[in-house]
Amino acid sequence: ILTNVAESLGVPYLTKVGDPLERALRAAFSSRRNLFVEGPPGIGKTAYIREFAKTTGADTLVLSAPVMSPDNFAVPFPVDGELDLMILSFLQKPGDKIIVIDEIWRSTPTTRNKLMELIQQRTIGGNPKNG
Repeated sequence: ILTNVAESLGVPYLTKVGDPLERALRAAFSSRRNLFVEGPPGIGKTAYIREFAKTTGADTLVLSAPVMSPDNFAVPFPVDGELDLMILSFLQKPGDKIIVIDEIWRSTPTTRNKLMELIQQRTIGGNPKNG
């Protein structure tokens, strides 16, 4: 049915990710911009992004939003347990960075709001993050 709908609209129905996502990832990475990828489950978005991140040589941080909490996020170094401190320490290292936030819509509203600030405003707790 979806193939017929797509054909009637004059667009291809994609059953997997590929060229469009790769072009978007390359453009976002080269211009140092955020990219929000949304689509049906099971088509390989996360796997494709992880593989792309490996090819860039950039430091990559993969976060699973549904299991995160900014109030008690455990990190492997002594900080106050805040999500922003964990991300700040990652961003302060030299070199290119990629942060992959998986399944953001399945997270708690508090976690989602904190992560969306980073994605949309490029800030953490109101502090600008460059790069």
